[in-house]
Amino acid sequence: MSLLVKEKNHALQVDLHNHRTTVISKTVQSLGADKAPDILRSLLGLCPIAQVCAFEAAREAATGQTIKNLSNRNKLITAEAVLETIRVLSMDLQPFTIHGKVSPESLRTIGELRGRLWELSKSPTQDNVALENFLADLKALVILWFAREKIAINAIKHTFERFDDMPMSGQALLFPEEIHKKEILKLFVNILQDYPDWAVSPQWAGARIPGALARIRSVQNQGRRNDFRVRDLVLARLEELKNYASGLLPAFTIESYSLEQGWGAGVVETARGTLMHFLRFESGQMQYHIVAPTEWAFQEESPMVEVMNRYANKRIGAVKSIVTGINLIACAFDPCTRVTVQWPQKEV
Repeated sequence: MSLLVKEKNHALQVDLHNHRTTVISKTVQSLGADKAPDILRSLLGLCPIAQVCAFEAAREAATGQTIKNLSNRNKLITAEAVLETIRVLSMDLQPFTIHGKVSPESLRTIGELRGRLWELSKSPTQDNVALENFLADLKALVILWFAREKIAINAIKHTFERFDDMPMSGQALLFPEEIHKKEILKLFVNILQDYPDWAVSPQWAGARIPGALARIRSVQNQGRRNDFRVRDLVLARLEELKNYASGLLPAFTIESYSLEQGWGAGVVETARGTLMHFLRFESGQMQYHIVAPTEWAFQEESPMVEVMNRYANKRIGAVKSIVTGINLIACAFDPCTRVTVQWPQKEV
C-alpha cells in the first residue's frame, strides 16, 4: 500500500494506492486443493493458521463434509489471534511511542511462543497435551504482560490521543454477525464470480471496518453504532486480550457454510477482522477467492483515508507530524500492512 500526499490549493489531499492483487488465490487455484495448505502457509505471513483453516472449512463445505477437529482448530485460531495482538502491541506500535518500551523478557517469550505455535500447527494430528500446555503458557504470558508492561501500555494509549477530536461514524463498523449469514455470503460469492477484484476492494453499504472494535461493540446492548476514534481501535485490541486472560469465551472462531451452486465458504474471525475463503469444484477444476479483513479499510473511500485527510489538513506545515500521524492511523486500522508515504513536494 502507498499513500500519496498532494498539495492542492493551500490544502492537502491523501490518496491511497492499493497495489494488492488476487495473485495468491489464483496461484492456489491453479495448483489445486491438495497443495493449497502448504502454499497458504508459506506465502501468507499474516495469520497462516487462520488462512489454512478458512481454506479447509471452505473445502469441507464445498464437498459436503463437516469441519474436522473443530475444537482444536478454534484453539489454534484463538492462539494465533492472541499472539498476533500482543505482538502488534509489543512491537509494531513501539516505534511510535515516546516513552515506555516493552521489556526484552516479554519480547523473547512472544518469539518463543510463536515458534511453538508454528510447530504445533504443522502437525496433521494434534498433540492435545502439547496444545493444552501451550495454551496455558500463552495465557500466563498475557496475564504477566499486563502486569509487567503497564508503562508501555499507557504510552500506546497516549500516542493515539492526538486523533480524539476526529470521530468516525459507527455505521462504518462491520459486525461479525452481519457477515456470518448464508444469504450475505451468497451475495459476496455472486459478486466475486462477476468481479473477482472485489476481493481486494470489498464494499457492502460502503467501505466498512471489521476487527476488534466491531467484535467488542457487537455484543453491547447500547452504543453499538456510536461514533468511534482511532484510539478506540487500539483499546479494543487491549480489551480482547483482557477478555482472553479473564477466561471469557474467545471471539476468534471458524465457521463453514454450504452455499448454492456447489460453493463452500470458510469464515474465520482473526485479530485483524473477518477472513473469508470461497471455494467450489467444477468439472474437476477449483474456483477460489480470498477476501482478507485488511481490504475493507485499505481502500480510497474508507474511514481510514477520511481521517488521514482530516489530520493532514489540521497539521498543515508540520510535515513530520503529518507523516507520523498517517502511519499511526494506518497502524491502528491494520499494523500488519506495510505502508509507504510519498510526498513529492517534501522529503519524507
